[in-house]
Amino acid sequence: MTTYAIVDIETTGTNPKEDRIFQFGCVFVENGEIVGRFATMIHPGRSISPQIQHLTHTTNKDVRHSPYFEDVAPTIYELLSGTVFVAHNIHFDYRFLNAELERCGCERLQLKGIDTVELAQILFPTEISFRLSDLSESLGLAHERPHQADSDAEVTAQLFIALEQRLASLPLCTIKELSRLSKTLTMQTGEFIAKYVQYSKLPNQFPELIEIEKIALQKQHLALFDYTLQESNYPKSKQAKQKWVKGKLEYRASQQSLMNAIYKHYTEETPPKDLIIESETGSGKTIGYLFPASFVATPEQPLIISTASILLQHQLLQQDIPKVNDVVPQHLRAIIMKGKSHYLDLERFAQSLKEPTPVKQVQLFQMMLLVWLTETKTGDLDELNLLSINHPYFESISHRGVEHLQPENPFYEVDFLRFLYAQAKQSNVWITNHSFLAYESQREVPLLPETPYLLIDEAHHLPDALEKTATKQVNTAQLLHTIQAIDQNNWLKKWAETDVLDTEVVYAVDLYEQLLAQLSESIEDLNTSFYADNRFIVDEFILTKEFRDTLSATKERMIQKLMQTLEDCLVIQQRIMQSTANNKSLYLAHELEEIERIRALFQLISQAADVFQQWFYQWQPTVVHRLSVRSRSKTLSYELIDFEASKVRQTVWYKRVKRIVYLGATMTVPGDKKYLARKLGILDAQIKVMPVAFDYQTQGALFVLSSPEEETGKVVSITEAIRSILMNYKESVLVLFTSHQQLQEVYQALHFELLQNGREIFAQGIGGSRQKLLKKFTQSKSAVLFGADSFWEGLDLPADQLKLLVVTKLPFENPKRPLVSARYHYLTKVGQNPFKQESLPKAMIKLRQGFGRLIRSSTDRGMMIVLDERMDQAKYASKIKRAFPPELVIKSGNLRELKQALADFFNHEKK
Repeated sequence: MTTYAIVDIETTGTNPKEDRIFQFGCVFVENGEIVGRFATMIHPGRSISPQIQHLTHTTNKDVRHSPYFEDVAPTIYELLSGTVFVAHNIHFDYRFLNAELERCGCERLQLKGIDTVELAQILFPTEISFRLSDLSESLGLAHERPHQADSDAEVTAQLFIALEQRLASLPLCTIKELSRLSKTLTMQTGEFIAKYVQYSKLPNQFPELIEIEKIALQKQHLALFDYTLQESNYPKSKQAKQKWVKGKLEYRASQQSLMNAIYKHYTEETPPKDLIIESETGSGKTIGYLFPASFVATPEQPLIISTASILLQHQLLQQDIPKVNDVVPQHLRAIIMKGKSHYLDLERFAQSLKEPTPVKQVQLFQMMLLVWLTETKTGDLDELNLLSINHPYFESISHRGVEHLQPENPFYEVDFLRFLYAQAKQSNVWITNHSFLAYESQREVPLLPETPYLLIDEAHHLPDALEKTATKQVNTAQLLHTIQAIDQNNWLKKWAETDVLDTEVVYAVDLYEQLLAQLSESIEDLNTSFYADNRFIVDEFILTKEFRDTLSATKERMIQKLMQTLEDCLVIQQRIMQSTANNKSLYLAHELEEIERIRALFQLISQAADVFQQWFYQWQPTVVHRLSVRSRSKTLSYELIDFEASKVRQTVWYKRVKRIVYLGATMTVPGDKKYLARKLGILDAQIKVMPVAFDYQTQGALFVLSSPEEETGKVVSITEAIRSILMNYKESVLVLFTSHQQLQEVYQALHFELLQNGREIFAQGIGGSRQKLLKKFTQSKSAVLFGADSFWEGLDLPADQLKLLVVTKLPFENPKRPLVSARYHYLTKVGQNPFKQESLPKAMIKLRQGFGRLIRSSTDRGMMIVLDERMDQAKYASKIKRAFPPELVIKSGNLRELKQALADFFNHEKK
C-alpha cells in the first residue's frame, strides 16, 4: 500500500537561502481516500511582507507565538518518511522543504515525487488554467482559503484523487502510450502513470471509443438533418411571436423590428442585396436573427453567420442556438467552420508518435493529445486552450486539407476534417468568423457554399479583417527559420537519396540547397543594412517611391542579388515539383510527408518572390509598403497593405451570396450614416437603425473630468483621478486605456498602494491572458481591471459586476504612426477629410462600444467617466457627444464635483 503525502508550504519568498517557511500543510492519501492530515503555523524568524500577507491572509501577529521550523523539522521528517511526496509544482515545495531541513541539521528527504501540475496538464488537457485555484473551481473542489497551506494541501489531495480516477478511466492503449512518453516527466510522475497499465481496460470495453494504430478515439456518429418543419408561417406580430416564445425566452420589444427586418430581407423578391442594421448592445441581436433564420435556412440553402471572434462562434453554438431551438418549429443545426489548420491531422499525429523526440515539451503535448482524443468529437485544437498552440509541433500535426489525405491510411475514415464537411452537409447554419470569410477569396476552391443567406455580426470589424487578410507580407524571421529547419533536418538530402529521383533532379536538389544558403545570406545582409540605417529603425516604416529612389548603391546591389536568387529558386522549384508530381505514386508515406514540408517551403519562397518584387519595384496608389521591425531578433517584415481591400464587392464570397445582413451596435456614426457602407464599398446598401431599447436617462450617466489643459492625458493626472475615484467607489471598476505604456505606468503607481488596502488591480499584459483576467475580475467584488485594445468591446459581464467604467483618454488613432499617416494621406488624395471621415468616426465608435459594456438589459445601471477634457472643450466636443444616446445625461466638472456625481448616481441606485 502506497501512502501519498500531499504537501503545501507558504514561504516569505522564493529563495530558500534567504526566505523561510511560515505554514506547512500535509494530507495523506491511500487507496484513493484521505486518511490523515497535519498542519502547523511556523515562526519564520523574519517579517512577512505586506504582499505575502495579502496573498495568504496571514499576518506577522498570526505566527508570533508559533514554533520555529527547527522545532517542527524532526516531526515533519518523520511524517514524510516512507511516503510518496506529491505537490502542485513539486519543484518548489520539495526543493524548499529540503533546504529548510538541511539548514536545521536534518537529513534531506529522499522520497519519490509526483507533480500534480504535469498530471493535470496531461489528464485534463482542455482546462483553461492549471493554477490550483482555477482547477479546484473548474472541478468543483472545495477551496475555502486559497494560499493557506492546510487548505491548499487539502484541495491538492482532492485534485490528486480526481487525477487517479481519470487515469484509471483511460483505455489500455492510451495508458501504454502515456507510459512510453512519460520518461521525461518530473521526478517519478512517469512511474505513477506507468503503474496504471495493469488496471486499465481494452478500448472495446468502452462503448464510445475505438482504437486505431494504438490511439483511442471517440466514435463518430453522423446524424441526418431532421426536416420537422410543417406549414408554419413566420409570426410577424408581437402576439404571434410571443406564442412561439412561450415564456422560454426573454422577449424584448427591441427584437420585434429586428426580426421582421431580417426575415423580410431574406424572403422578399426584390430588396437590395445589402442591408445594414444598427441594433444597440443588449438588445438581443443574436436571438433577433436566429429566430427568423429558423424559418428560412435549410441544409441546401444554409444561413452563414460570420462573427468577430472564435469565442463568439462557440457562444452561438453552445448558448444561443439551444435557446432558440426550444421555441422554433424547425431546429437550427449548426456547425463551426474554421480554417483547416485548427484541426488535428490524425495521420500526421500518429506519425509524430513514431518519431522519438528528446524535447520534453513536445512529449507533454503528445500525452495531452492522447488523452484529449478520448474526449473530443471535433478534433478542433482550440479545445485545448493552449497558449503554446503556435509551437512548431502543432504546425507539424495540424491539418493541411482533405486533398492531402491518403485513402488507404487507417485514419482516413475517421478524419476530423472529412467528418466536419460531412456534418456541414446536414446543417442549416454555418458559423464562421470574419477572418475565415475574408480568406475565402484566397482559397483555390471556396469552402463556403452558395446560399441566399449571409449574416455578418459585429460587422464594423469586417473592414479591418478584409484588409488584414489581403495584406501580403514576408516575415523574414519565419522564412529564415523554415530554411534553417529544412537544412538542420536534411530533408532535401534525404529526399534526394531516394531511388525515385533521376540524376538530373538530384542535381537540381543539390543546386537548390546552395541557393537556399545564398538566399538566407541575402536576406540577412539586407536586414542588417536596413537595421543599421536609423531612418528605418522605428516600429514601422513606410517606403514611398520617392524614398525608394534615394536608396544607396550598396542597398540596390543587395536587392538585385536577392531578387536574382529568388528567381533562380523559382526555376529550380518548378523542375523539382514537376518530377515529384510525375512519380508521386512511388513514394512511401513518410517520404510524402517530407515532400509536403518541401512543398510548403517552395510556396513560402514563391510568396516571398512576389512580395519582394512588388515591395521594391511596383507602386499602386492604394497600396502601402510597410517595413515592420522586430528589434530583439533584428529581423524585418516586408508588408503590402491595400487600403481598398475592405471593399466587399471584389471578394469571392460576395458573388456567391444572394442576400447579406450587416449587423452590429455601431453601424452608423452621427452625421455620417454611411460611414460603414463607404468602408465596405456598398453606398447603395439599405440602412436601418433599430429603436432604442433602454431608458438611458435613468439607467446611465456620463461625467467628463475637467483638468488643466497641460495635465490632460498625463500619467500623474490620470493616476490621481483614478485614485480619487477608487477611494469614493468600492465596487469593481473597469479602466480603459489607449496606450499600453500608459496602462503599465499607472499600474506601477497604484497597484502596491491598492494592494495594501485589500484591493487588487488586474492589468492587461501583466496578469495573464484576457480570459484569465476577466475570470479573476468577475470573481472579485472590488477588483480593478486595467485594459486596452480588445477590452473596449466584447466584454459580456454580469449585470451586477460592472457599473463604473473609466476612460482615461479619447480613443483617437495616433496620427504620427506611419501607417495611420499614410492612410490619412490616401484619404486626402481621394477627396475625403481624414479627421471627419476616419479619425473622429473611429473614436466615436470605440467610445460607444466602451459604453456598451455598462448597460445590457433594462435593469442595468452604469456610469462612465472620461478623464479627457477634450470631450468637453474641443471644437469637435459636441460631435463626439453625439456618439452616445441623446437621452443620456452628460455632466462635467472637477474632482470634487466628480465625487458628488458618483455619490448622487450610486446612492440613488441604492434607494
